[in-house]
Amino acid sequence: MRTRTTAGLTLAILLAVTLPAQGQEKYTIKIKKPAAGETVLVEKTNTEKNNSYLTDKDGKKLMDLPDQGKETKFVYKETILEKAPGARLATRVKRQYEVAVEARKGAPTTLPYQGKTVLIERKGDQYRFQIEGGGEITGPDAKALEEEFSPKKEKEPDFEKLLLPTKAVAVGETWTVDGATIAKAFPTDAGLGVDETKVKVSGKLVKAYKKDGRQFGVLKYEVFIPINKAKGLDIESAKMVAQADLDVCIDGSSAAGTMNGRMSMDFRARISGQDSGIVASVNGVSRDTTREAK
Repeated sequence: MRTRTTAGLTLAILLAVTLPAQGQEKYTIKIKKPAAGETVLVEKTNTEKNNSYLTDKDGKKLMDLPDQGKETKFVYKETILEKAPGARLATRVKRQYEVAVEARKGAPTTLPYQGKTVLIERKGDQYRFQIEGGGEITGPDAKALEEEFSPKKEKEPDFEKLLLPTKAVAVGETWTVDGATIAKAFPTDAGLGVDETKVKVSGKLVKAYKKDGRQFGVLKYEVFIPINKAKGLDIESAKMVAQADLDVCIDGSSAAGTMNGRMSMDFRARISGQDSGIVASVNGVSRDTTREAK
């Protein structure tokens, strides 16, 4: 009798675990970007550290190289003034900056547009950045804006879309992203090459919940990219690993959400045509938060 009871209890537990999973609600994940006429509040922080050194022909450390890492923090209210439907970048944007700080080697620099309103507008094949009631932002002061606003981005693959599942998924479900597609989208301006056969990218819907009448979800991504080429270097071993946790609106009705990202890149290589080599480690942490303006 006890054996039957144990067996029945075991069966009940198995059914309770497996059957609901088959009937779970599935979600078609849609991530919204602000459209023309919409205003959002944005906070972005990023920390990047670079530890590298030169080695002799036997791989022994010779000398440390300067740390090219940096820290940035931006807090602003953004209004999209003009943006074509389906376009990745707006053609006219107004940003009211509360914080605009960049630090290299621990020395913070307040950018000239902190506490001011910046008008961002596309002019032909480039963007112009103008402080409202003031001068144009150019040179090193404009670098962060130029990295974000460039017509070249329109021709690049849209990573945010590439990483989304191609079908509805349930909580706990994992999907994979085609490694070759990600490899082809990997930036090559630094002379880096990727072994597309070994790229691994996966996403997972960790949680789904309602907030303010909208469907939110927690997504987790893991990325592994082996690097097999670098300009001026003979690669011995190199890879980039990244993780991202998103807590965002997934029904396409709001751009609200938070993204926490971590990235590390490690490589060891010989300098082409020389006896010396280089060992480098790059680590980055970022957090982006977007809220609807009230």
